[in-house]
Amino acid sequence: MDKLEIKAAFSVSDAGEITGIAWPFGSPDSVGDVIQKGAFTIAPALPILFEHDPSKVVGAWESVVETDEGLQVKGRLYLDSVPLAREVRDRVRARRASGLSIGFRTLEQKTRPKGRDLISVYVAECSIVANPSHPGARILTVKSADGAAQSKGTEMPNENPAPAPEYAELEKKVAAVADEVKTVAKLTERFDKLEAKFNRPSAANSNVPAADNDNVTLETKAFSSFARRGVERMGQDEIKALTVSVDANGGYLAPEDFG
Repeated sequence: MDKLEIKAAFSVSDAGEITGIAWPFGSPDSVGDVIQKGAFTIAPALPILFEHDPSKVVGAWESVVETDEGLQVKGRLYLDSVPLAREVRDRVRARRASGLSIGFRTLEQKTRPKGRDLISVYVAECSIVANPSHPGARILTVKSADGAAQSKGTEMPNENPAPAPEYAELEKKVAAVADEVKTVAKLTERFDKLEAKFNRPSAANSNVPAADNDNVTLETKAFSSFARRGVERMGQDEIKALTVSVDANGGYLAPEDFG
């Protein structure tokens, strides 16, 4: 799979909302490749990865559209459920993760003396990266990309390379990432419902004194806090209510009434 690290307009909010230009049209990369408008085919579920690692899903791109400026992406980091997402947001703000990189397969191209015109590409993922491969590949806090002039040259005959041998394996990884994105989204929805349930006044119960009337156990509330925020952001009373696993891998056990 090809990877292009690029100079991009990019911003991230306190809530983890991301907007940016994942690829500015007409701007070549370090080897002279240019992706033209209309060239992109986007995977059905496009994850936000960190450093192209399928095991490091930190969010999801919710909107990917081609504009006159470039490939515009909008998404959200999983700040509530993925600790690494919060770390990535902090790195972006500190400019320690300052680039965007798309992972793609070339479907159609034309070669030039100083590079290629990529006419059709399949985008499998878009990552936040710490160290782009060339000096201009940086995340900026502005809203427009710094488009470099396109290299000119005589076009060679059209070339349509056959799929790379590793593409089948890439498809499996992309499918796994898509499943993980869906799973995280479902968990987030589940936690939101639980939080709403906890915040509702409990039903009246004449058999239990009002001070003790609670339809949700302390253990369940504590585990929900752990799942949403992590143990480092919990109070001591909540941590004490967690059930520690006796398994060799450690961790905390979910109460039977969780969910």
